[in-house]
Amino acid sequence: MVISEATAGRTDVDHLVYLCALLLGAGETPLQGAEDLVTALTDNLVLDDHLGSTVRAEAVVPAFYADVDPEVAARAQERLRSFPITSLGTVSGEPWRTTASTYVRCVHDEAIHPDHQLAMAARAGTTVDWDTAHSPFLSHPQLVVDLLVALAAS
Repeated sequence: MVISEATAGRTDVDHLVYLCALLLGAGETPLQGAEDLVTALTDNLVLDDHLGSTVRAEAVVPAFYADVDPEVAARAQERLRSFPITSLGTVSGEPWRTTASTYVRCVHDEAIHPDHQLAMAARAGTTVDWDTAHSPFLSHPQLVVDLLVALAAS
């Protein structure tokens, strides 16, 4: 969702990379089509009084950092903050329709179910499957670097 919104109205973007992300159509909600798919986040999101959401502590590593070195995962978990649930609304545009795009599907993701990712990835120009969990930038950073370098070179 973030990359779609960040590129709205921009003409200087050549390629979008969705990394185990939410690639939504205009007006769609994040869980649309994934209501029956269970992940480590299922039943582990907690809303606070200010419309913020957090993840129960025991679900953070399985959801986000399952294949991350435990020390790195602990440092990452310390940095997590409440996420405004209102930001999980809908997107206003579909830049992936007019801009080249790659969707990286992390097949062991427990935050965004891989089947849900597969459905969203069908919209991208290219799909890449990685044998990782939700945070390959922490667990397999060279994969991310290699992809971005290859895209920049093309």
